[in-house]
Amino acid sequence: MSTQNTILDQVARLMTNAAGAAKGMGDELNTMLRSRAEKAINDFELVQRDEFEAVKRIAIKALDTIDQLEKRISAFEAQGRHTAPLMLRTKERPQNRPRKASGNATRKR
Repeated sequence: MSTQNTILDQVARLMTNAAGAAKGMGDELNTMLRSRAEKAINDFELVQRDEFEAVKRIAIKALDTIDQLEKRISAFEAQGRHTAPLMLRTKERPQNRPRKASGNATRKR
C-alpha cells in the first residue's frame, strides 16, 4: 500500500506542477496578446477618451455659439436693422482713398 500511496503522491505532485506550468504559460500568453493588441491600437493613432471628450465639449460650445449668433442675425433682420456689409481685405484699395506715403518713397529736393 505504501508504494501505491507514493505513486499517487507523485501523480498528485506532477498534476500540481503541470497546473502551475499551464497557468504560467497562460499568463505569459495573455501578456503577449495584450502587448500586441496595444501595439496594434497605437498604430491606429487613436486618441485618449479624455482628449476626445474635451474636443467634443469645444465643438458643442461652438455649435451653441453659432446657433445664438444665427438667432441674433434673424432678430436684427426681422427688425429691419441691417448692418453694413463686411469689407474683406484685398490687395486693391478703393479709388477714393489716397495711398499713404511709405518710408521708402523718394523725397522732393
